[in-house]
Amino acid sequence: LATTMEQWASEQWRLLMQDPSRIDLFEEGGLVVALWSDPEAVDVKRVRGLLSTLADAVSRQTPDGATLSQRVSAVSHVLFRDFGFKGNRDDYYNPRNSLLHHVLEQRRGIPISLSIVWAAVARRLDVSCFLCAQFPRHIVIRVPTGAGSFMQDIYVDAFGQKIMDYEALVLFGTSLGLPSIHEEYVAACPATAVYARLLRNLICIFSQNISEGTSHLVSLNDPTRLPQLIGA
Repeated sequence: LATTMEQWASEQWRLLMQDPSRIDLFEEGGLVVALWSDPEAVDVKRVRGLLSTLADAVSRQTPDGATLSQRVSAVSHVLFRDFGFKGNRDDYYNPRNSLLHHVLEQRRGIPISLSIVWAAVARRLDVSCFLCAQFPRHIVIRVPTGAGSFMQDIYVDAFGQKIMDYEALVLFGTSLGLPSIHEEYVAACPATAVYARLLRNLICIFSQNISEGTSHLVSLNDPTRLPQLIGA
């Protein structure tokens, strides 16, 4: 079974990397990771349906001609206020917080998984955005405004449920111990960089749970071999 799962994961990743229409859809990589880790619990059709349901809810609350700022606010309002998505501060190191299907069902997650949900919903509404995979110690979402400078774009902290301009981002960085915000921290990266960071987080959390002997790992497959198979 383990060999079959490894072959399947490798093949799914190969297909994803070769499909330009899917590779930048963060939920697609998130689904491969979830299917590897918890294959019996993942219903791919339901995951996509839940994301579409969230996008439809945002669309109903967004008036025609809404500005980019209004659309960003609508995505956050629907996810965080109407549907109750939030950071799982009480059980942060549960590996399932990294798995897309679990995050959508429980509406709890960590910064990167909540950011994937936010971006997946926003992109369904033609809000161009990407995850800042090189941002230290946290993941934020960048929404380009078209103004030509990263200092004029919009940023979202999905874990903290905050929409930020650049000045607020600087303050947020200070709270993380960052003396300044370098442009490279918020530069666009290939989707594979997001997937690699998701895997690093999951493997770190998985390893910590092993060392502590928690019950969180029941029924989950070990993710430590997945980066080798997918080249992350």
